[in-house]
Amino acid sequence: MKKTSAYLAIFASLWFVSCGPSAEEKAANEKVKADSVAAAEAEKAKADSIAAITEKMIADSIAAEKLKADSIAEKLKADSIAAASAKTKKVASKPVKKDESKPKEVSKKKESKESVPVIIVDPSNPSKK
Repeated sequence: MKKTSAYLAIFASLWFVSCGPSAEEKAANEKVKADSVAAAEAEKAKADSIAAITEKMIADSIAAEKLKADSIAEKLKADSIAAASAKTKKVASKPVKKDESKPKEVSKKKESKESVPVIIVDPSNPSKK
């Protein structure tokens, strides 16, 4: 019986070893793992690329909005300067040329107590008199 038990133990151990995966099956499993890792890396690269493009689009959009706001601000500033310049031209009077050939006469007359009305005519608007 000892001999039969020994043969049975050897047969069981050989049978157990022979039931494991073969070299081809091991290679196939390794290839599947490598393909899976490559697919995961490709998917990650794709996600990173999409994220980078999205960030660039956002940055470009912000830059475009800033450029638009700056353009509007410059236009408003130019309009404001033009309006102020036009207003200044309307308000400012033309300088009066002095005739320096004649000396000023100082009158010793007493000023009258009656005031004389002064009419100011705007040269830019002749309709008002």
